[in-house]
Amino acid sequence: MTKSDISIFKFVDYRAYFRESYATQNRLDRRFSHRFLSEKLGDKSPSFFLKVIQGQRRLSDEQLEKIGKLFNLDREEFRYLQTMYRYGIAKDNAEREYHLGLMVAISSPSRKELGSEASDFYSEWFHSAVRAMLGLLDIGDDLGPLIRRMKPTISIIQARQSLQLLERLGLIEKKPTGFWKPKENSIFFKSPIHDATMRSYRLKCLDLAKMAVSAPQSANPPQFFTTTMTVSDEAMAKIQRNLAKFRAEVRTIVSRDNLPQTRVLQLQDVLLSLSDDLGTT
Repeated sequence: MTKSDISIFKFVDYRAYFRESYATQNRLDRRFSHRFLSEKLGDKSPSFFLKVIQGQRRLSDEQLEKIGKLFNLDREEFRYLQTMYRYGIAKDNAEREYHLGLMVAISSPSRKELGSEASDFYSEWFHSAVRAMLGLLDIGDDLGPLIRRMKPTISIIQARQSLQLLERLGLIEKKPTGFWKPKENSIFFKSPIHDATMRSYRLKCLDLAKMAVSAPQSANPPQFFTTTMTVSDEAMAKIQRNLAKFRAEVRTIVSRDNLPQTRVLQLQDVLLSLSDDLGTT
């Protein structure tokens, strides 16, 4: 089959990718039909692939590999497809976050894999902030400029501990100029991070948000948005999918930002349920 010009890396929803890729291939060759694909995937139902697009049927690993070949995906593109599909069918939020991060990592030009060390990296909120700050500031042995620019501030001991950890994890390096700099644009993890680790990290990040909201006359006030609504289960699922898509788009923007860096940001999005499922009462 002819390889289309569609970039798989712009998709977060595997069904949207299948839908657009199929339509493109079908325009190029009318023999490339739902029936044709279903037969190639080894299913007797001529509407099998259509039902996959509609989310009514699941693909086996072997069938997913066949689709990769039918769409002429290279190795990295197929890795992205596998991860995007697993993200799409995952039920657990931690697993979804893991696959989403992996999708961004695969599509990023520079990335760093972390295994069990991820728990060390996420033990404190400031490790990621220090790493980001090193991309903006020229920091060598004198950590004073780093500490003064951090909001909220951290101690000299915390800054040194963070540098030691980041160096041990291979996330920063000391350049010939004597300054510490990040080594990769993005980080992803070989396995999902333990729930307790992420719960503690998120609580610390929420504390940062509370301090930012409480800060009087801040030069850069936080962009805070909140709304309370009533929705159906279907609408809630759609909101969650759109939030996931938004996070993926933000990560892609950041990973491909080649302009001079001027600030360190932390983006938090929190979707809270303020009631039980009232539809079951």
